[in-house]
Amino acid sequence: SSQSKAQILAQRLVQLKNELKSSYKKDLEMDKMYAMVDLGILSDITEMHQTTEERQEKIANIRQQLEEQIANMDNFIFRVASPSPTPKPPSQAKPLTSQHPVLPDIEKPPFTGTVAVVPDTRGSTVVPYTRQSGLAPLKTASAGLFSSSSSSAY
Repeated sequence: SSQSKAQILAQRLVQLKNELKSSYKKDLEMDKMYAMVDLGILSDITEMHQTTEERQEKIANIRQQLEEQIANMDNFIFRVASPSPTPKPPSQAKPLTSQHPVLPDIEKPPFTGTVAVVPDTRGSTVVPYTRQSGLAPLKTASAGLFSSSSSSAY
């Protein structure tokens, strides 16, 4: 009686231990399976995160380029729209030049050939003559080049 009860309890204990071991093995297999699924999801999430970061970097670079282009265009438009040119520093100022044109030395004409003086109402005209060019009048200083009322073709 007490031995039979102890034996029944021992069998029941062995049966429960086997069920526990079997359930434990199934639980471990399920954990492995879910861990593999979780690793796949984690891998996908990591890849998406990396792709998103790369896109953000590209977008940041494009944005920086656009901002630089906008700043350049803004400067260009400002320079074009400004009513007067920006003053240059004294070191870059152009040297002062004469307001009067430089005349060739009449004593030493820049041509070869015959020189004839033809009277003109405003003065005299020096006319070089060569076989190739024919007559080509050059106005002299006495012909009114320095006067403001001169209507020379030069």
